[in-house]
Amino acid sequence: MKIFFDTSALVKRYVDEPNSDRVIEICRQADRLILSIICLPEMISTLNRLLRENTISAEDYR
Repeated sequence: MKIFFDTSALVKRYVDEPNSDRVIEICRQADRLILSIICLPEMISTLNRLLRENTISAEDYR
């Protein structure tokens, strides 16, 4: 099964948010994850923002 994730869904794979458990389950079932080319810079930007807001720790960021 191929799954397309936008950045907001992919963040849930790495950050505990509502529905994160569902995203993790979908990832386990997928044969392929398909991402937009802008997903990586958006993901980095989102994780940096969450770090600045102390939503995630520096250790989790690594």
